[in-house]
Amino acid sequence: MVGAIGAVSQDVPELSILSKGEQSMSIGIKDIARRANVSMATVSLVLNNKAGVSPETRRRVLSIIDEMGYKPNLPSRQTPTRRGTIRFIVFNSHGQVVADTPFFASLTGAIDAESKKDGFRLVISHISERDIEAELRLIREEQTLEGFILLATEMNEGHLQHFLELDIPFVVLDSYFEMKPLNQVVINNCEGVCKAIHHLYEKGHRQIGYCGSSVMINNFLERNQAFIQATRQLKIPVQERHIFRVQPTIDGAYQDMLARLSDSLDLPTALFADNDLIAMGVLKALKDKGVSVPGDVSLIGFDDLPFCEVTDPPLTTIRVFNRSMGKLAVKRLKSLIEEGTEEFVKIEVGTALIQRDSVAEVPLSHTGRSTARQ
Repeated sequence: MVGAIGAVSQDVPELSILSKGEQSMSIGIKDIARRANVSMATVSLVLNNKAGVSPETRRRVLSIIDEMGYKPNLPSRQTPTRRGTIRFIVFNSHGQVVADTPFFASLTGAIDAESKKDGFRLVISHISERDIEAELRLIREEQTLEGFILLATEMNEGHLQHFLELDIPFVVLDSYFEMKPLNQVVINNCEGVCKAIHHLYEKGHRQIGYCGSSVMINNFLERNQAFIQATRQLKIPVQERHIFRVQPTIDGAYQDMLARLSDSLDLPTALFADNDLIAMGVLKALKDKGVSVPGDVSLIGFDDLPFCEVTDPPLTTIRVFNRSMGKLAVKRLKSLIEEGTEEFVKIEVGTALIQRDSVAEVPLSHTGRSTARQ
């Protein structure tokens, strides 16, 4: 059987069965696949006479088609082949990461534009854990659905497991899972964090703190591990008191950081934040406590959201090419739909260091202790 994950090629003609009176009833390729107990990709490959199907399976599918009297309704050469629907499923577990932010707005816009360019109709679903079963029913029942993209930023393996049972191509976006081979488009978090820490190191920082998210998702876990790895490689000792666990929102990070700073203003010379929203909240808290950025403490974020250019000071950060992520997800899904391949691909999208004014050089002899007062 070709591919537990598969779908219809755009070349597949609609099939019909003749009934009494020569009336025809249109059916979808899902019906053929269900009857033959194979994936839709397998039926697609058989109907289009493409490689990738075992001789035994090919004979079985053709036999069932012949047995049931199915005949293809070939489209007119003058009429361009119309594609079906793809779904963009936005999973929201707690709402503290996936939200109405410029990052996800840009990502969604890229998916929408790329889908339209390729002739697909895009349907966007916003679901939570309690909506999973209802969403699965919609996917199974939608006859024109050719595949889906799953925004798994806030997903865990338990959430994802429900979608693995579907016999339809899909791409996981913005979260990496090692539980089994999947088609995934993710951020190269390790590369991005290493660029940030090396940049601080080159500026003379030898005491670097970490403003990490208190909400654990795969992206933040990877950034946490990359931070540990990068500082160890550079032989930078990280003090426990310089690790700040804060909420991954501007207001949440501000409140949490403000509470920590009220206890002590013992700070490193530089701080790395898990994302730009955290960096913004931390920046505001530091200002409220009279700590100068970058005079007393340098600060670097992750994502390069639009507001980074207009903060005071403008925020040095790691750019994530979110529009490229969206386009690549659609392209990979299109490939799965057209080729019905069993190959699983992990696509890592690179990052770039964007230097602005929130990072400054420090003397190697700097003690790392801020002298700011409340």
